[in-house]
Amino acid sequence: MAVEYGPYTSILVDLKDMVATVTINRPKAYNALTIEVFQEMTDAFDKLGYDRRVAVIVMTGAGDKAFAAGADVKSINEKICTDPMGGLALTGDFARMGQAMRSCGKPIIARCFGQIIGGGFEVLVFCDLAIAADNTKFIAGEAFVGAVAIGTTQFATMIMGDKRARWLLMTDERIDAKTALDWGIVNKVVPFEELDAEVERVCKILINKFPWALRFTKTQLNYWHDISTPCLYQGRDFWAIHVANTAEMMEGTSAFVNNRPAEWMKFREKDAAGKASEYEHGAPLKTCSGCGAVHLPDDFEFCGKCGAKI
Repeated sequence: MAVEYGPYTSILVDLKDMVATVTINRPKAYNALTIEVFQEMTDAFDKLGYDRRVAVIVMTGAGDKAFAAGADVKSINEKICTDPMGGLALTGDFARMGQAMRSCGKPIIARCFGQIIGGGFEVLVFCDLAIAADNTKFIAGEAFVGAVAIGTTQFATMIMGDKRARWLLMTDERIDAKTALDWGIVNKVVPFEELDAEVERVCKILINKFPWALRFTKTQLNYWHDISTPCLYQGRDFWAIHVANTAEMMEGTSAFVNNRPAEWMKFREKDAAGKASEYEHGAPLKTCSGCGAVHLPDDFEFCGKCGAKI
């Protein structure tokens, strides 16, 4: 069957010698992930699964700074934090992208280099194999911006073990390529200048295998990941309504966008004082006797609608 790709605005798909290279093409934004990236990658991987010209897929990012530096925080701050359905759409497309990668039937090699952060780490997790340049740095957690890594939280324990996964996701610690190799996150680490040669070498190994044998092997290896898929979609719903629209994520993303320290302790101090930190200005308990406005924040002294004292 004839397969055509694109036109795409955020990714590139290049076919050569039985290898398809999928590149996140946003180098000026450190290949940050957007809903368009998720949608285009879903389309590409769906098609790659049926393209007889393709034996192996290489997943990478454009430029030399970042494989993928997580979600586009500026876009999330402006669009997703103001509409739960925006968060639902973003995470829904993310989940569909992951499913397309896992179910395409072709081995995917992550060509890793530079920064791999948050959602970029999840793209890596969705790949079958990973070869990293020695300059690669990894941050899997997203709590520093008030988010939750809904893909890595399910898959990380299977990859690196429970305690390492908890450490990586709870502390947001940045680890280097050697540590990633020791923890089983990547298969091999090479000098950056040798990265392409090593990826090509592994591609040739995989090409010289029977195609249906590899397809079924990948499908079977996905077993434990597939079992966790319902949790991924539960995470989508949780992310949309509880994460993307709370004061935590608004503060975390605003701080990131404005290049200032996030006020994490503000939330801890409010909780310690017996107040609900989930509400920016208190729980929506007040009613204005003047205009009848309801569900006004408990900290408000004046009505936000008519200005009357409440």
